[in-house]
Amino acid sequence: MILSVLLFYFCFFLTFYFDFEFNGFLFLFASFFLVRKLFEYQIDLKRVWFFSLGLGFLCVLWMWFIVNYVGFFFTILAMSLSIFILSIFFSLMFLPFIWMKAKRGILVYSLIYGLYFVLWNYLFYIFDDLGLSFLQFYFTQSSIYLFYPLFSIHPILVNFVMVLLVFYFVYLAFFKNVKMVYWILGVLVLSNLIAKFYYDFLSGMILGYLNDKLNRENVFLFFISTDTVAQPPDYRIRNENMTFYKLSVALASAYSTKRNNKSIFIFFLPEGSLSKDERYTFNLNNPNLSYSITNLKYNMNNLIGNRDFFSIFGNSFLFFNPTSVDYEIKKIFNSVVLLSFNDINNLRIIDYQIYSKRFLVPFTEVTPGFFKSISKFLSKWIVLYKYLDYSEGKDYFKEFAIRDIKFVPLICFESFKHIYPISIYSNVDFLVVSSNDSWFKNNPMLFLHLKSVRVLSVVKRKPVIFLANGYENRIFIFSDKTRNIRNTIHIISF
Repeated sequence: MILSVLLFYFCFFLTFYFDFEFNGFLFLFASFFLVRKLFEYQIDLKRVWFFSLGLGFLCVLWMWFIVNYVGFFFTILAMSLSIFILSIFFSLMFLPFIWMKAKRGILVYSLIYGLYFVLWNYLFYIFDDLGLSFLQFYFTQSSIYLFYPLFSIHPILVNFVMVLLVFYFVYLAFFKNVKMVYWILGVLVLSNLIAKFYYDFLSGMILGYLNDKLNRENVFLFFISTDTVAQPPDYRIRNENMTFYKLSVALASAYSTKRNNKSIFIFFLPEGSLSKDERYTFNLNNPNLSYSITNLKYNMNNLIGNRDFFSIFGNSFLFFNPTSVDYEIKKIFNSVVLLSFNDINNLRIIDYQIYSKRFLVPFTEVTPGFFKSISKFLSKWIVLYKYLDYSEGKDYFKEFAIRDIKFVPLICFESFKHIYPISIYSNVDFLVVSSNDSWFKNNPMLFLHLKSVRVLSVVKRKPVIFLANGYENRIFIFSDKTRNIRNTIHIISF
């Protein structure tokens, strides 16, 4: 049993934490061996609890990256409490295996347990906590193209189908012939390969449609990747030289490709490319008094030597990530803003579009309520809050539009949240996930984040552009189309 459990979770975490083109059927196959072994051994509550503790530990390893932001003591405390909470959830998830003894009732049991398993996965799904949100088993099936229609209904449905398949394989192994399992698995793998060619072809068509529409509207998109690392000891401060250098190169490219005075240029800067301090705040009460506008104008004027670049400002827009401040209610938000270069240059905002992040990252953007409740006790030994917590945005869905080009912005962790029905995206051309992944250096969380963007594209059936600080930009249409982003006329990546 130990060997099969290790095989199962080695496979799970390999596909879960790393963005390999790893066939999810291997996860299905390992799950089959695990469940089959469970029928042969006596499982008790003690074993389930220790197994759940070990699994909880593996699930929170990614949290170690916060040690540089909140300190060693607070990191260990957060990880320990998270392990305990996750272990309780896992114990409840695996509890039915204690009574799983009757082999002839496997198919009936599979239906009941499948619904039970999906219930717990759905609870993980709707939790706002970052760790619980990562416990979605459907991430391991993101390379099973046969399941893509199920993803569009709801990713959790994929979990249900996987559980039924695993138990059906066990049923065949016990009462029929184990060779049938291998034959069926072989047919599934072959069918999946055919489905992969279909979705690769479909993704090429979708990217072609997007480029055709951009061409008709005469719109050019410039996605600027940066590697702007936070500067200790204040992790809000960043070295922004690369950001403005790349922005000036993008402006030069736009100026050289200008077809006529009707061309529209949109420049995208990722989350984390600008410092998270007072210099780049956006005043929600009076946007004209925003410090970010003044500093953007100052830096651009210093970098743009060719004054002819200003001739395209009237048709150019900047998408960037300031900290927005509501001084009346004294709250701050992690936001993305789209506004005209002319407004920046004239220090007068006539029109703008803004979206504030709804799902905040625990321990880095917001302190969970439980930790706040014990802050008075812990403040004698540690500093709990380096910075003021962000507040949750109010918009459930925000659509940005320039001419007839429409896109939906998401910020970082929100790529894991697929809470809106697919119909709401029917008129959207693409999604943009603006993310600061510079703190994920040498951390498997980076690959998991990429996998979440891929699943987002599958669920929404739309191109999703990963706009990254600390990594290269990528475009996902069912799978990674990174090479295409460099070869299109209207979608340019730096």
